[in-house]
Amino acid sequence: MSWRRRIVALALPAILLVGCSAPEAEVPSVPLISQEPGAAVDLSLPFDRYELSPEGAVQVSRALYQLIERCMAGFGLRLNVPQATPLKYPVHATQLYWQGVYDVREYGYVGPPGFADDMSAAARRGRRHLLIPAEQTAVYFGQTASHGAMTVPAGGCDGAAEREINGTEEPPVLATVDPTVEPHLAFEWFESRAADRAMADARYRSVLRAWSECMARNGHHYRDPDAAAADPRWNARGAQPSTPPSSEEVAVAVTDRACRTETNLTGVLRYLIAEFENEIVAEHRSDVETASALLRTRAGNAARVLDTSPIS
Repeated sequence: MSWRRRIVALALPAILLVGCSAPEAEVPSVPLISQEPGAAVDLSLPFDRYELSPEGAVQVSRALYQLIERCMAGFGLRLNVPQATPLKYPVHATQLYWQGVYDVREYGYVGPPGFADDMSAAARRGRRHLLIPAEQTAVYFGQTASHGAMTVPAGGCDGAAEREINGTEEPPVLATVDPTVEPHLAFEWFESRAADRAMADARYRSVLRAWSECMARNGHHYRDPDAAAADPRWNARGAQPSTPPSSEEVAVAVTDRACRTETNLTGVLRYLIAEFENEIVAEHRSDVETASALLRTRAGNAARVLDTSPIS
């Protein structure tokens, strides 16, 4: 199974108190990013210059879904593909722990209906999970040579659609990227490496300690924002997001938002991720430029499939 096809579940850490023995690191002084809903903020990162715009990426997803649906229908299989709709939230909101996407006083941590799916789609620039019925997987993935009297294309309908969008039988090889990562997803792989480095950085750990101390001063004891959001007192509400949040959930979420602002958690994290993304660009420029060129080619081919103007 390729890296792209894995279904990744976010593993939220348990609630723990932060010890005081870890050495402090000097936190960079960077512009404050407000956590207030509706605030004008800059959440951009260096890789954005090389990736498709959110609108361009959504257009590619729309073309892919159309090609896959058409291919599956040719085998007499009706596959319900997602709707590739405009993004509701900023691409990097989840990655940067930006809480300004909605008012936590109204929705707590769970957010409005559809929030989790919409945020996940935004983080993937419009790609949504495609659920394949068990009886359709062989044709979708190309796990069989034929279906009925018809020959299944190599890699199934998924592979055929990707080849048409790539405009080539074989995508480019990226020397520094995990070979299980499909080249058009190279930036997701690079981004995850930069984010991992940033979140392991002593400067960010200092910000997390400051955030935890801010929360503790208000009677809430959590290691990090993920732990607060995963509190079992309200985490299960995600299955029923229409249920109003409790007063306790709102109190924690409001304090959390204030502490993110006080420590400039999002601003510092953005600064550190940008630092590491710029290093990756400098160290792996050839692969970065090759992956970027592929995305532009995909945008052009997607526009042709949809009979519209390309958006990059």
